[in-house]
Amino acid sequence: ASATQSSTRFVLASVVNPMTDTPVIGLAAEDFVVQEGSAPCEILALTAAQYPVAILVDTSQAARTEFTRMRAAVRQLISRLSGREVALYTFGDRAFRVADFTRDTTQLERKVDDVFPHADGESHVLDGIVEAAKDLARREPDVAMIIVVSAGSNDQSNRTPREVFEPVLASRSIVHVVEMRSIGASGRLGNVRGRRNFTSDRAAEAALGLQELLQDLVGRTRGDYDRVVSGNGSAASLDQIGRANA
Repeated sequence: ASATQSSTRFVLASVVNPMTDTPVIGLAAEDFVVQEGSAPCEILALTAAQYPVAILVDTSQAARTEFTRMRAAVRQLISRLSGREVALYTFGDRAFRVADFTRDTTQLERKVDDVFPHADGESHVLDGIVEAAKDLARREPDVAMIIVVSAGSNDQSNRTPREVFEPVLASRSIVHVVEMRSIGASGRLGNVRGRRNFTSDRAAEAALGLQELLQDLVGRTRGDYDRVVSGNGSAASLDQIGRANA
């Protein structure tokens, strides 16, 4: 509660040891100083963050080459998130919730082991993000998290940025995206759907539109966007996310 207002506000804080790049645990309320502008705020309570997490895994044909490594990395991430409510989604061929929110790590790991890429599946990552956000919003969390593991193929969801942003912001989700992407392009978004009309390379055009939309979404929600070139890169990024949110 601020010194100038009677309302209470929720603040999410993360403390990292700069020498080891690992989270600092065991902190108490007196270890924090909160201000609103220049006015000091009273800290009413401090609790460890146990917000729900939705993990989205690419099962499109683009993920086939690196899928074994991606799946192993997701499995390790779930292990690090033990004790949290975690749900698992896939977005190859269509957006689909594989496992509802649960703290049963063993059940989630089994679900991950049963996931495989579709031979002719196309990515519907934006549909997956929207579905996960709506599910999270129904849980009415103070804060939530969406983690997207993508092979970087062009999206077939046909969503406008507004259709993606509104449910994500309503769910109070922090969005992290780990994406394998090799198609290069340049320029800026040309219209509301992120399509460009000044390049003849349609694949690069679509790839850049999706990449910028995801980067904008990540920026608005205070998450991280990590572009990698292999399954090993995905594993390293997910491991960092897992350690920061364990």
